[in-house]
Amino acid sequence: LPITKINETARVMVKSPSGELNLVKKDDVWTVQERADYPANFEQVSDLIRKLADLKSVQAVPVGPSQFSRLDLVEPGKEGATGTVIELKDKDSKTLGALLLGKKHMRKSEGMGPMGGDMGGFPAGRYVMPVGAPEKVSLVSDSFDEIDGKPERWLKKDFFKIENTKSISLDGQIEPQHWT
Repeated sequence: LPITKINETARVMVKSPSGELNLVKKDDVWTVQERADYPANFEQVSDLIRKLADLKSVQAVPVGPSQFSRLDLVEPGKEGATGTVIELKDKDSKTLGALLLGKKHMRKSEGMGPMGGDMGGFPAGRYVMPVGAPEKVSLVSDSFDEIDGKPERWLKKDFFKIENTKSISLDGQIEPQHWT
């Protein structure tokens, strides 16, 4: 995903078959549009943008459009949609880059599981394709496990923060609930 101006990113759109997510930068604060502009987890958003900017292909995958569904590279909104689109935009809604995430590449694990038997595999990467460039399917080393269209996963978790506390008191409804 060739993004040269990551510092200009003001919107991150994630579209998956399960939903849509819009992370929007307002007054230098990342917010989740689908949750009434509640603050987003800054570290999570910045990590995603950085990952996308630094993304490198591990292997080119020579496939044609007939094999896209096998690799989950079908855009949301199209018949048989299985992929997830991530689009970065600037403050003027100009697209800086867009990437279609497909199926996770699984690597076989060595050895036996804790209860015996084969452990299967673990995600070792993901098939990706720049939106609008079907001839450039690649395998990348990041599996992007944190990506989905569910807004609640991106919300800032600390509801309030208290700093430099000198005293705390509670005035409950009954006497045992009163304390300082």
